[in-house]
Amino acid sequence: MRIANLLLRIRDTLADPKKERWSDERLVRLIDEAQKDIAIHTHFFKNEADIYPTKQNLNLPDDVYYITRAHNGDGPIALLSYNDMDDMAHNSAMRHGRVQDSRVTKNFELPMSNWEASKGSKVTALIYDKRNMDSIRVYPIPDFTDSESDAFGVMIHPDATAGVFGVVNQGFGVTISATDSLKPIHLWYIAFPPAITGLSSILSLSTVWDTALKSYAIAHAYDDDHDTKHSEKSAKALALYDRELQQLENVKAGNGVKKVDRRTDYIGAF
Repeated sequence: MRIANLLLRIRDTLADPKKERWSDERLVRLIDEAQKDIAIHTHFFKNEADIYPTKQNLNLPDDVYYITRAHNGDGPIALLSYNDMDDMAHNSAMRHGRVQDSRVTKNFELPMSNWEASKGSKVTALIYDKRNMDSIRVYPIPDFTDSESDAFGVMIHPDATAGVFGVVNQGFGVTISATDSLKPIHLWYIAFPPAITGLSSILSLSTVWDTALKSYAIAHAYDDDHDTKHSEKSAKALALYDRELQQLENVKAGNGVKKVDRRTDYIGAF
């Protein structure tokens, strides 16, 4: 019902009440784009999820825009880019000179070797690529059969019958699934809202954003037509959208509450 009302108001401004120029499907797609654009600019939507570090590259939830924090129960996990990792490797090599040992140290230092091949029994970082936020890389590669994982305070003796987490280790690898022995990584992230696909879809934004949604849809609907007159109308509607976005951002910064100057006398118990 709310989307139908938005479409009615949008068509009033577009002077297209009979749907001769723009279909409902096109305008609904623009409303969906508007809600996502608002989400990107305001970071309005937040979400949380657990992922299990069972392999080197992990798929992220579909609604992830970007991750703000990660934790595995023992403490925060670093969020680093590939460039960050390369820089750390280079700086470590400069400090240590020619280092043959390719293991990671307790201080998260590594020689200028192939850090992407490093293995360990504890995840210390998540490596992201801004060009691809569908997945994230675990560092180091999870490996519970590595007898040289003392860099993380863990040592597995070759003759041991129990591994790090109390699972049976016969020298040929852990005999239990990784999800049973690995702690999940909890993610906090800025999220995209659910898609708007039709009149029955529910908007995630409250009604105070309706004017912004309307202005965005009108601006880009006019932009479909390359007529100069419509280009001017598109620019005007986009300016209204930007103004509405800024006003609502200011309200958000103040938690939607106006400060009132008022003095209250405290009446004590005695």
